[in-house]
Amino acid sequence: MDLERMEHAEIMSIFRDYYTEVLERLMARIDKDGPLPKKNVQNIEKYLAELDFLIEEEADDMMEHMGAEYEDPDYDPL
Repeated sequence: MDLERMEHAEIMSIFRDYYTEVLERLMARIDKDGPLPKKNVQNIEKYLAELDFLIEEEADDMMEHMGAEYEDPDYDPL
């Protein structure tokens, strides 16, 4: 899939299809298991607030902001 050559509408369609499927699975799970416990909802709301902050700050590395450590395959110390 070459995102650089895709039209905006094509990309949006892919996202829409994907998230529609995710939403359908989650709704089926809620029907089966009931709603999330309050603590889980609070954790999700906290995570979404952090994402909103990163978007507002135009951060380009969410994992670094969240304290994750990972190796950069392009890093060459020599």
